[in-house]
Amino acid sequence: MSIVDDRGRVGGRVNVVDLTIGLLILVLVPAAYGAYLLFRDPTPALSAVLPRSLQQGPNLQVEVHGEHFRPYMRVAIGDQQGVAFWFVNATTAVIPLPELKPGTYDVVLYDYLQEVARLPRALTIDPPPAPPVLEVEVTGALTALTADQAQKIAAGLKFFDGTGAIAEVLSVGPPVPDVLRVSTGDTLPISVPLQGRVQVPVRVRASCVVRTDPATGKLECTVGGVPLARDAYVRYPGLNTSLIFHVTDVRPPETAAK
Repeated sequence: MSIVDDRGRVGGRVNVVDLTIGLLILVLVPAAYGAYLLFRDPTPALSAVLPRSLQQGPNLQVEVHGEHFRPYMRVAIGDQQGVAFWFVNATTAVIPLPELKPGTYDVVLYDYLQEVARLPRALTIDPPPAPPVLEVEVTGALTALTADQAQKIAAGLKFFDGTGAIAEVLSVGPPVPDVLRVSTGDTLPISVPLQGRVQVPVRVRASCVVRTDPATGKLECTVGGVPLARDAYVRYPGLNTSLIFHVTDVRPPETAAK
């Protein structure tokens, strides 16, 4: 008895062409899947962010480590995208950071628009340290005072902000009529009397915040962001208002005491 009959059927039931196609499918589908697994790009992964914490500031960057990195990927810190993805090799990339507020952030790796890996709470941005505070003795005058305000200026008077006492009056001179020095172009400043206002010469012990002048790189001692220097005008909260202090001299306490 013939296995394939005159109508091309195997055993009289299955067409030999159909059987051949079925066998090819059984062979080719696993082969195609195996080829896909063999030649597809492996899924990238994240394993670490170094350093894990940074102090808030400009021009920060981190290294991300993992597997199967490729150029042109990108990394987000929380909901903010990294400035760039500097590909080093398949396990390392450098990420310049955007300006970030203090806090703890997830680090997320993207391949085009698709998230492919995430490290929860992998990077902490710490707040910058408080600027150093110095104590100095400042000579000058409280200006633009009314007669009633002038009577309340006495040794021992303290000025406070939200952190505590920031200045204390050490000595007081007699009130004198107040004048306003006005610049008039190329000529020397002129002094204009302020009707109904007096100034009180004082010497105060004051706290000032040290900062670096971005233009010169020099350290400055500031009050309310204004450098303490000769002819500077700074403000102190006191007598239920904001008092204007005209600076004429600044010295360290030990120098002033001699």
